[in-house]
Amino acid sequence: STGAHIIAQFSKKLLNEDISIFSGSEMLPVVKGAFISVCRQIYSTCEGLQVLITYNLHESIAKVWKKTSLLSERIPTPVEGSDSVSSVSQESQNIMAWEDNLLDDLLHFAATPKGLLLLQRTGAIDECMTFMFNRYAKKLQVSRHKKFGCGVLVTQVASTAAGGVALKKSGFINELITELWSNLEYGRDDVRVTHPRTTPVDPIDQSCQKSFLALVNLLSYPTIYELIRNQDLPNKTEYSLREVPTCVIDIIDRLIILNSEAKIHSLFNYEQSHIFGLRLLSVICCDLDTLLLLEAQYQVSEMLLNAQEENILETSESNRDFIIDGLSVERNHVLVRINLVGGPLERVLPPRILEKSDNPYPWPMFSSYPLPNCYLSDITRNAVIKQDNDLGKLLLCLKISDKQTEWIVNCRRQFCKMMKAKPDIISGEVQQGKYRQDTWICLQWITQCFWNYLDWIEICHYIATCVFLGPDYQVYICIAIFKHLQQDILQHTQTQDLQVFLKEEALHGFRVSDYFEYMEMLEQNYRTVLLRDMRNIRLQST
Repeated sequence: STGAHIIAQFSKKLLNEDISIFSGSEMLPVVKGAFISVCRQIYSTCEGLQVLITYNLHESIAKVWKKTSLLSERIPTPVEGSDSVSSVSQESQNIMAWEDNLLDDLLHFAATPKGLLLLQRTGAIDECMTFMFNRYAKKLQVSRHKKFGCGVLVTQVASTAAGGVALKKSGFINELITELWSNLEYGRDDVRVTHPRTTPVDPIDQSCQKSFLALVNLLSYPTIYELIRNQDLPNKTEYSLREVPTCVIDIIDRLIILNSEAKIHSLFNYEQSHIFGLRLLSVICCDLDTLLLLEAQYQVSEMLLNAQEENILETSESNRDFIIDGLSVERNHVLVRINLVGGPLERVLPPRILEKSDNPYPWPMFSSYPLPNCYLSDITRNAVIKQDNDLGKLLLCLKISDKQTEWIVNCRRQFCKMMKAKPDIISGEVQQGKYRQDTWICLQWITQCFWNYLDWIEICHYIATCVFLGPDYQVYICIAIFKHLQQDILQHTQTQDLQVFLKEEALHGFRVSDYFEYMEMLEQNYRTVLLRDMRNIRLQST
């Protein structure tokens, strides 16, 4: 890293104009740009940013950008026919090009979580998002070096509330939703003819897949909270067929909560568009905070149940059958997903596809609570767990000794020994079957303590591991999960639906105890850096 330090030191001096040989030179911006470009390739990665973070390049670049921005505002408008037109115009172009370069340099900090935090501190995040959107609207590569696409940066920025607000101000969200509506409602007929859906319940038309993934990447809880909090749905009495949504509230109103004939009749492709909305609802509600927000403001469960009730065919006075179609199947899946909490072995999610048989959809539908018992796992959760001798030794460690350090070491040693040999001893007592919820990828898992992703016993192991071995084990467990999912991640990266997979799928087959030796190796290599960063974040948030 010696070379990186030398380049960073020299770049900082250039930005601060501390090198006399370049003083007043017209080449100064060119030299600055060249050296910052090298630094940018370093700080746009997590490892590189860690090397350069002490130089506070984000502050230096932001300072120069603000100064350049003020200069561009002061350039007089040239008078046509004046001799000064060409010189002023050239000066203006040079300043504006330099300003764009600096914004591009700042934007690259958003490529990593820590870099995004630094970018927010500069106060330039709004201008960076506007710069990114302008390039996106012109179909230009966001990065001159083609290392990052717009989608990567949007996903990263949208993970924070400030980033979500900046994306809204830039016009990016408006453009994204307008583009989605064009593909969804006014899409080319020839695409649908040459690429027909394989079954009536295929959720996303091929022409809309890109827009769907873009919305999934955008709508993290911090962003969706900023975009819809305390806002009622329009629920108009009449919608024009040419009335195009421009915001997230409109998407919820027109595609998800179709609770009136006016909304239904306003869609050219009612079934396809509504299935798109339900599929989006399914993904974003995997974040339990988002689910609670949508339930509190719009009562989405009640809307889905009412829609199922309206989809019943009364064959006789005592016999009522649900109409099986793409919408009822999708609604059934979403209802089970948002009303039962549990890991891969604790709840059963009905499929979204029809079987090729006399009974294409054997799963029971419902339009009121409680849910049918078939969606609750048969696994016994309240079995009496016999206390093992090793667990007794661990509990004895909890009696505080006079030597606190010795107590911690003994406790850690006993816990690790037990987790490697007999992990099933540590579990919580939970009543049978009753995980009812009546209230970039990794952050969501931790925020909701792996609910809906791990079984209860593994959640207990996760919590116990972080309590006994330290808060940095949150990170090591997430890395272990990515290691466990390595083949799935590669596959879904190829099919370009990784974000959907990680949000929707439970972590099948993952056991915390299977990765203890791997996590101990991570602790040896990264604990010092991680704990330091955690302390810094805690101090900054107080």
